[in-house]
Amino acid sequence: AEALLLRVKSPADLDHAELRLLLGASLRWQGQLQEAVSHLEHAFSVFTALEEEGRRASAANFLGWTLLSMGRLDDSRRWFTKSLTINRELEATRRVAQNLQNLAIVSYKQGSWQQASSFLQEELALVGDEKDMVCRARIALGNVQRQQGEFLDARSSLMKAYSLAAECGLVREETLALEFMGDVFRDEGNPAEARRYYQRGLALARSLAPRGDLVMELLRREGECLDLEGRHEEAHHLLNETLALAQEVGDRFEVAVIKRCLGVNSGNLGRWRVARQFLLQTLATLSEMNARPELMVASYRLARTLLRQIDTGNAGAYSARLLEEAWEHALAAEKLSKDLVATHLNEDIKDLVSGLAR
Repeated sequence: AEALLLRVKSPADLDHAELRLLLGASLRWQGQLQEAVSHLEHAFSVFTALEEEGRRASAANFLGWTLLSMGRLDDSRRWFTKSLTINRELEATRRVAQNLQNLAIVSYKQGSWQQASSFLQEELALVGDEKDMVCRARIALGNVQRQQGEFLDARSSLMKAYSLAAECGLVREETLALEFMGDVFRDEGNPAEARRYYQRGLALARSLAPRGDLVMELLRREGECLDLEGRHEEAHHLLNETLALAQEVGDRFEVAVIKRCLGVNSGNLGRWRVARQFLLQTLATLSEMNARPELMVASYRLARTLLRQIDTGNAGAYSARLLEEAWEHALAAEKLSKDLVATHLNEDIKDLVSGLAR
């Protein structure tokens, strides 16, 4: 595409804009996100000037995905919404459905559960018997239900999605269903069973892209579960490997979550200063993104880690200061928990705050 661009004389030419769109999409998949944004914004501007509405919608959708990978969730929502508006006007039903799912993903990353569910229910009503779209919508719906602690409903949605994906040979969707079913077991307190699902997902993910986004997500989850099982050194090595992969892919959200896992893991290994550094870095990034569910988790984990440092006698003269800091992060987690209404950590956070108040 770069070589072809040199042959097209006018940057306002339709062919030039098409090549920019293709190049931007390709760069996004390669993890070169900032460069991708530049090409996609140029393509969108040219398509707007030429009144190429369908192409405008495509460029806006790609911009939404690229900005989502960069952790710019509010900007991502804005571009997905712009694409949705155009596609509604064009009555492009399948593209509308895709936009709705993309907006659902942004919504659940920001903790807007009802909005995410509403987008997904509308998508399901639109797609009819298009099995790939039905499958992806059910996977996303299962993830929303899981994050709200509705484990039975989540398992049902994900099992239906998995069966449909396996029946239709949709390998990526099959992998995602396994990944999120593993999350249900992890959040229910069964990390060993969760890892069985992650390992099955990894075998599929590696067949698609050995160093792709699915491999990265599954390795992080496996590392987190190893840590929950008390296999802290194994978890440490796996999480560090996954962090390098996430940085290579360019996914800021995933980098932040991996650092949260590494922070908890470092605390489990007695590396308290490193634990606090990782968790504070996570909080800063997630706060900037307005990624409220993960921000709540990180605040809760940091409060717990600081308390464990004090309880094990490793705080020294800093005990009072660390206790105050733990209290602040516990209250921040509690506020986020109340704002989000329903999460799988509600009771744990309530118990933490109650214990600190005594």
